[in-house]
Amino acid sequence: VKGGGLLLHEFDPFSLAKFSLANFQNETSKRLISESTFQNIRFPHMKSDDSDEQPIGMCLTEFHVAFFFKSQLRIVCLLNEELVFNQRLDPKSLGGSLVGIWIDSNKGDFGAYSSRAIIKYEPNKEERKIWKIYLAKNEFEKAREFCRENPDNSSIVLTKQAEFLFNNKKLEKNFKN
Repeated sequence: VKGGGLLLHEFDPFSLAKFSLANFQNETSKRLISESTFQNIRFPHMKSDDSDEQPIGMCLTEFHVAFFFKSQLRIVCLLNEELVFNQRLDPKSLGGSLVGIWIDSNKGDFGAYSSRAIIKYEPNKEERKIWKIYLAKNEFEKAREFCRENPDNSSIVLTKQAEFLFNNKKLEKNFKN
């Protein structure tokens, strides 16, 4: 968590094997930073007068990040940074504002707690709309991956892919291969 957002880094831990022990500390850190890809996700602020409020915690899932504020939960999709869930939490019914978060990495559940209450969230079919995001990005292979079990959605992806290829004059090339 950094400043006004979350900075996600992705790097290949197996690239560490390329370094000798003598250069390990200096070379490794430089190389990991230069070879890593990163994404900066801005905090979804609650409202204009609360714009300085920082989250009390966050939980990362495969496709989303959940930001817990003192009286609100906001979940943002990592692929397109759209707010997909927003729930105000009443501090009176919770016995006070939220003070911390918890994560059950075995079950994939997460939540928050106040001094007198515990809230639990169970991600349910988190990937169900992911195919649409990949489709919007023209990443057709990934889109098809996430709609395999729904023939209607697969048909939509194939149609959009054909339109894309036709409009970009690549349709004939793909059929010849």
